[in-house]
Amino acid sequence: MDPVSYDPTYEDSYLHMVYGNMYREGLADPMIIVGVDMYTGKQSVKDDLDGYGLRAAYDKTVDDIAVDLMPFMRANYAVAEGRENTAVAGVSEGGAKSLCTGFRWLDRIGYIAGIAPDGNVIAVGGYYSDSYWSIPYFDSLPQPTQDTMPLYLYLAVGSEDPYNIRCTQYYSEVFRDMGLYYQYDYVEGYAHNSDFWRVCMYNFISKIFK
Repeated sequence: MDPVSYDPTYEDSYLHMVYGNMYREGLADPMIIVGVDMYTGKQSVKDDLDGYGLRAAYDKTVDDIAVDLMPFMRANYAVAEGRENTAVAGVSEGGAKSLCTGFRWLDRIGYIAGIAPDGNVIAVGGYYSDSYWSIPYFDSLPQPTQDTMPLYLYLAVGSEDPYNIRCTQYYSEVFRDMGLYYQYDYVEGYAHNSDFWRVCMYNFISKIFK
């Protein structure tokens, strides 16, 4: 099997390269990876919505994943079920939504990653203060029980990120205060782009389903 190559002209193509090469080298378990479109609005064009409507459409993905997508996957694919076989990860606003989804559905999702997540999971000041991006999804994060404690919880942000350093640090502080076990990486030299996403996805994939 030849290595999967990466075309830098397609910044969003990194995930199949990262996982494909990890699996080829025996560094990752077999898994089905579903790329979720966070946009759940009725309009076919995102530009038809104002900012608050767009944010509401993004928030709906939290339930869309558990209520619609996961049952569809069970019905149509040979997936291993249970929270020990289910992970959610995302970057930027997708990182915020992965944290929202993971904590909203702790009984169904065991592995959670927020990579440079935006500041709308819980209330936090930041780059987007006083805008639709700063509206918190949770008043406070749900406290896991002994049976729903995340099996692996991962946060990461680059030192050159212009948007979400404080957000990510704040989530780390909240996790610490909640008594959760988690990994927090603050990585020198990386910004808010696919170069960093590739590194973080490698780290996350190497830790899940073990």
